[in-house]
Amino acid sequence: LRTTGSEPITGLGDSTRKGIRQNLRDYGRVDVEWADSVAAAHAIFDELIELHQQRWTAVGQPGCYASSTFTAFHRTLIDRLVPKQLLALVRVRAGGQTLGCTQLLIDRNRALVYQGGRLQSGGKQSPGLIVDYQSLVETWRRGFDAYDFMAGHLRG
Repeated sequence: LRTTGSEPITGLGDSTRKGIRQNLRDYGRVDVEWADSVAAAHAIFDELIELHQQRWTAVGQPGCYASSTFTAFHRTLIDRLVPKQLLALVRVRAGGQTLGCTQLLIDRNRALVYQGGRLQSGGKQSPGLIVDYQSLVETWRRGFDAYDFMAGHLRG
């Protein structure tokens, strides 16, 4: 896309483009924050945990961050990998509300989606779609070669 001067949305399917455009109209201004420091990464990670856990506890499951060992491991990763730019955390907000946060592993100039937390919505709006798209756009703006969901994009 970069070589043609096209925006990332042009590389997506028709229904995905339509959904993104409709959600962007509904949400209005969307702000994207890329953690540029370990402290900022921890702040975004804390919110990611909160959103992730809300989703899983709502369906009667513990969620992966219920494990203090798992959570501590990821805090250590943030401390070690953010300064080396091998891990990134992204927060997407609209109207002063966080729509979601994404944790990315960085490998060979590729952003690999590891985990996320999304605002749960019961209506037509899809916070997750906007968070995924805005995170993709931010990695594209920063010159990454790929944005990879790895095991596939799972809704929920």
